Amino acid sequence: MDKLVVIGASAGGIDALATICADLPVDFPAPVLIVTHVGPEGNALHEVLAQRCVLPVRYGEHGQLAKPSEIVIAAPGRHLTVVREGVNAGLRLVDEPHPYLRPPAINPLFHSAAEAFGKDVIGVLLSGFLDDGVEGLRHIQARGGVIIVQDPSDAQVPDMPANAIRGTTPNSILRSDSIAPALIALAGARHEAPACDAALQT
Repeated sequence: MDKLVVIGASAGGIDALATICADLPVDFPAPVLIVTHVGPEGNALHEVLAQRCVLPVRYGEHGQLAKPSEIVIAAPGRHLTVVREGVNAGLRLVDEPHPYLRPPAINPLFHSAAEAFGKDVIGVLLSGFLDDGVEGLRHIQARGGVIIVQDPSDAQVPDMPANAIRGTTPNSILRSDSIAPALIALAGARHEAPACDAALQT
């Protein structure tokens, strides 16, 4: 496994996730791990992605490996995190109380990915309220990974991406329909993180 893609989204994020994941090819060479803020009753993300995507979609289970060319979704009730197992990403479901956010939250996944895989992580933050994921993006970038933020003007709920732009220095700020091509390029080549697109941040 050369790269690991981690994506966080909240309110308004299902459409963006469907757009991104539908454009990933069947031979996409990295696992894609997704956390959305979801209550105990769940949401429609699994069904939407299963209908739209060529990659297989499943919920993360404790102790399993995340494999290239698959999409793993955090199930309600516990945080989805990863550890390094050789060259692979081992899934861990953990209980970690948070005063404001019920599990699954985005930061635990982003933090664990950065700790385990450093420069090989590509972190993406999409539509949502508040700022979950921003601290995790900073950690990914500090470890040499690449961070991509949805253009707030393209997000149904711009708060999370706007807070990410204020709180980090994204390598790219993109509309949802431009994120999959960026992921394909980043996952398929070993090169330095792209320079920050200053034009998009003004």
